[in-house]
Amino acid sequence: MYVNEFEFSKFIAPALYITYHSPLNCEDLHCYWPKETCSSVKTKYGKGVSLIFKLGLKTEEAYDIKINIEDYLVDSADLGETKETRCYIPIFVADAGQIKEVFNTWFLGNMFLDNYFVVHDVENVR
Repeated sequence: MYVNEFEFSKFIAPALYITYHSPLNCEDLHCYWPKETCSSVKTKYGKGVSLIFKLGLKTEEAYDIKINIEDYLVDSADLGETKETRCYIPIFVADAGQIKEVFNTWFLGNMFLDNYFVVHDVENVR
């Protein structure tokens, strides 16, 4: 999942710090537990942060989406990193560059699509 830098630094990273405390390291672009596998993180810290947002054009027709962070953890070995064991929270900062729309967009990616069936239907949009 990619979010803009403002939302990451002002909302997401502080919520992760409050929930998981000092063992979690947040750098400019991502957060991770050093020297921890994701299975050990789930065992040690249990339930934590959920991101909840509405998906839809009209409030009364919007669908609530709840993303449990624990369901999206990624071991460093799965990313091809072999130097240090880490468990990443796959919320990364999108580099907007010169594209202003990135500041209003979250890129949910394959991990989200693996858990939700998404249909793009604009037939009734006016």
